[in-house]
Amino acid sequence: MWTAPSDAGLTEYLVRRDGVEVGRVGGEATSYADTTAAAPTLTEPASVTATDGTRLTGVLVTWSAPREGQAGSHDYTVEALYGSEPSAPSSPATGSRSAAVTDFELSPDDGATWQSVGLVLEMEDTEAPRAVVTFAAPEVSADATRGYVKVSLSADPTVAPAASRTYRVRARAGNATGPASAAVTAKRGIGSAAELAIQWQRSAGASDGAYADVPDVTGWEWFDASAPLGVRRFFRARSASVWATGASIGVAATPYGFKSVSTGLRHSCAVRADDKVVCWGDNSHGQAPAGPSADTFESVSAGHFYHTCGVRSDGRVVCWGRNTDGEAPPGPSADAFKSVSAGGSHTCGLRLDDKVVCWGRNTDGQAPPQPSADAFSSIAAGGSFTCGVRLDGLVVCWGYNGDGRAPPGPSSDSFKSISAGAAHACGVHSDDKVVCWGNNAAGQAPPGPSIDSFKSISAGGGHTCGVRADDKVVCWGAGIFGQRAAPTNDTFKSVSAGDLHTCGVRSDDKIACWGVNSDGQAQQQPSYQTFKSVAAGASRFTCLLRSDDKVVCSGANHDGQAPPGPSADAFKSIAAGLKHACGVRSDDRVICWGYNGSGQAPPGPSTELFKSVSAGRDHTCGTRLDDRVVCWGSNGFGQAPPEPSAELFKSVAAGGDHTCGTKLDDRVVCWGNNGAGQAPPGPSDRAFKSVSAGEAHTCGVRADDKVVCWGYNYHGQAPPVPSSDSFDSVVAGSNYTCAVRFDSRVVCWGVNIDGAAPPGPSMDTFKSLAAGQSHTCGRRSDNTVRCWGSNWYGEAPRP
Repeated sequence: MWTAPSDAGLTEYLVRRDGVEVGRVGGEATSYADTTAAAPTLTEPASVTATDGTRLTGVLVTWSAPREGQAGSHDYTVEALYGSEPSAPSSPATGSRSAAVTDFELSPDDGATWQSVGLVLEMEDTEAPRAVVTFAAPEVSADATRGYVKVSLSADPTVAPAASRTYRVRARAGNATGPASAAVTAKRGIGSAAELAIQWQRSAGASDGAYADVPDVTGWEWFDASAPLGVRRFFRARSASVWATGASIGVAATPYGFKSVSTGLRHSCAVRADDKVVCWGDNSHGQAPAGPSADTFESVSAGHFYHTCGVRSDGRVVCWGRNTDGEAPPGPSADAFKSVSAGGSHTCGLRLDDKVVCWGRNTDGQAPPQPSADAFSSIAAGGSFTCGVRLDGLVVCWGYNGDGRAPPGPSSDSFKSISAGAAHACGVHSDDKVVCWGNNAAGQAPPGPSIDSFKSISAGGGHTCGVRADDKVVCWGAGIFGQRAAPTNDTFKSVSAGDLHTCGVRSDDKIACWGVNSDGQAQQQPSYQTFKSVAAGASRFTCLLRSDDKVVCSGANHDGQAPPGPSADAFKSIAAGLKHACGVRSDDRVICWGYNGSGQAPPGPSTELFKSVSAGRDHTCGTRLDDRVVCWGSNGFGQAPPEPSAELFKSVAAGGDHTCGTKLDDRVVCWGNNGAGQAPPGPSDRAFKSVSAGEAHTCGVRADDKVVCWGYNYHGQAPPVPSSDSFDSVVAGSNYTCAVRFDSRVVCWGVNIDGAAPPGPSMDTFKSLAAGQSHTCGRRSDNTVRCWGSNWYGEAPRP
């Protein structure tokens, strides 16, 4: 640098280094940067290390700054130029290039490329190679009845270790570059297959570029209820974990909508949009074969007992199932038919000439062997009788008439349609009002016309359902098994009432069913709601706490333990016992519902405030806000003492005839029936994180994460030695136990009635579990609920 002279006529400056010109600058300049001076000497960075990453972090490379070298010094002079005449040179000034480090560079590929990282002494390589995940081809199926596609992983993916990377570091001082360090090697950390985050993708085509993540759809299986009906879609799973990469191959399926549905005794059949017939439920006599039919059909009719008949696209009637009375003869009919109706042990069809022809049992005259003399517009075969609507609109019935189900002579009024049930019949009158007759023991055939107007009607075993003019389904008659509980938010095109279940074709062409599902005859639509908790009752019911804090229940409701519809109150937690359920409301009051024969479910909210509640067989216990345990209900074994506990508890668990609780010091204390050793006196000698009381056994998760059980062990539900695996939680059911392992997989042991306690760890991952008598439910990692085991009353709704 220099100070400019004041003389006029200055044009530029000449700069000399060690007497040799190195540059010229304009007359306005006051400095010159010599970038060609001798570079400083830099050493390589010291103490370079590379540390393997974890599942969540990359490789960490660290180093120390190199020793700063020296650069050679130079003498500089400046001369002012006036035109071509130079001034006298300035006095010499000595200078040299700086040796201070101005930047570090990192090479992740053994010196092939370099990237600036600034003046830092460590760098995390978040782009280090990830583990490679290899998936088996997912399993895919389009559900036969509910219009969704199920995709799932059939086996754990394999995880190949991440590849190692070789790193070097070097320093820079301005334009000078120091030597590279020695190479160091490390790799990113990986987890196990169970720790993988799985993301599902969907595509309209099979190419990789067409796949897109489906928001919030994770886990080891997925039920896609939004896939368009009749359209082929491709599905695949990919790793969403930061430490692993990879995707499965795509698999394809096509979900179908439905044209019509028909329900029988314990089976259902429907005509798909592609005119194939599919059946589900009881197939003990071949009345509900698996898979779609080979033939195409115009209509199908599920009989009141064990056979099914349908009208093929060529008009021929084909039947299958039991043929004891000739109700389901093999081979297609010789005649062509407009429609067919399968009754109890007989079948009737409407020929193209509008004559009715019947076959099968005729003990009560329900299936006369000769074609009808009258012409008909529709026909309906019931339990042991038959009715039809003549072309003049009048109804004519024949067969058994012990309770007025088949009155002689034509009706005085005209009808649009008719339906025959097990022992009653209903029809839609010409003014759209429903009129019923026959057995009315359960209110299924009330006298007089309906108030509402209906589009169609269906008479079942002990109940009747119809599609109103507003497309809502309403039912009446027997309903203890939920066969009357039509979805209130859906609209329907048609409905069919079976014996103890009902199915209908919704306005979106999907099928909805409700009622008894003992043989899979009333498969419900899958639920995609998220839940905070789930409680499984021993009398085949389930209650769930939704994300909006409302409680919804399903399953047997004989004693009001599973009321339809969401609760009016908001809840913090819920518990299910044998025939009753209880919950802690948002105001900390406990409220119960269901059977109260022993005072286990008193009406109205509690006067005291509670942290948690637990429902046993016939008693209930809760932990108050002051940490005292209070119980009520059956106390024959001392399981529900009426006074608050003297000791303080973190939680309480009510079982069959015993109760256990975890004290504030983490010791478990039990009281009540100890006939099988399920409630030993005195506190445990080890600390526990949680405890669960079953019917006659108890299990808990110790402080060391091992599960320990005691009590009745006839079925292996309470092994006497601590578990070898580590667990997050455990639930004791009736004669089985299930627990959530540290890897979030479910493991069960004990009796496996109805599949409530399947052997081996689950493929899916779970946060919590609830165990009943013969069904189990779990809240998955994505907060949806999946159930398995018995499903007689819809207590374990599942895709």
